[in-house]
Amino acid sequence: PKNEKRLEILRRIESREALPSLSPLTVKLVETATSESSSAKEIAELISCDPSLTTRLLKLSNSVFFRSQQPITTLSRALVVLGVTRIRSIALGLSLRDTFPMGVRENMDYDRFWKISLYRALIAQALAREVGKVDPEEAFVAALILEIGLIMLHQALPPDQQALYLKELPPCSELLQWERETFGIDHREVGRIILTKWRFPPGLVNPQQCSGASALKEDTPPITKICELARLGAETFFINSDFLYSLLQSTYAQFQLSPKTVSSILEKTIFQVEETAQTFRLEADSGKDMLE
Repeated sequence: PKNEKRLEILRRIESREALPSLSPLTVKLVETATSESSSAKEIAELISCDPSLTTRLLKLSNSVFFRSQQPITTLSRALVVLGVTRIRSIALGLSLRDTFPMGVRENMDYDRFWKISLYRALIAQALAREVGKVDPEEAFVAALILEIGLIMLHQALPPDQQALYLKELPPCSELLQWERETFGIDHREVGRIILTKWRFPPGLVNPQQCSGASALKEDTPPITKICELARLGAETFFINSDFLYSLLQSTYAQFQLSPKTVSSILEKTIFQVEETAQTFRLEADSGKDMLE
């Protein structure tokens, strides 16, 4: 039965049945992410085709998220001051967010999913800045979409099986095991399949390949390690505060980051989320998150 369920899910994914289609803009952003020759002018023309996205990007560009020292009023200025890679990465993240529904549907809380994802992305970005081995903007997008297979798997299931998911999801390791036992496939595998199908660059797909201890092995790419540590950080806020000890231990073991540095990253993330949440069409309450 599990194998039959797995094959049916793979069939629905292969046929694109019950799965969202990327907007033409998102497809083009993905294509530019795989091309080193994309110019600032091309990126600006592409993003400006979507006035809503442009407005949200400019608002984000003037937030503490980018630490800009001067007001940015145009997309071309944002690209000059903040860089093509950074703007393109955030535009891609916003476009992916817009691909999926909002609110709670068939027991899946999409808003909570994206809020946790945004925490994870900001933590990964900050860790990448400290570590220096990974582009912070690539880390942001990779961590933002790290668990995107979860909502894809959920959408690929028939309604009666969608209802099996709990709104308050368990830690990732437990969830992956439960999915494999229940459906014969887990959401990380689904994420890898679909992101590869969508032609996402390897740097954004590779972190999907392992989780837990296997993501922190010596030969694992730095971006995968950073995404795993960011996952621990986000789950510390929303799933199990006991993960904080593991996070502090692991960040020191992997990158020699002190507990003080990591604690500072977590504290700053709370306030960055509140400032950036509206851009991602989410609600955030830093006071409530701090208490949690």
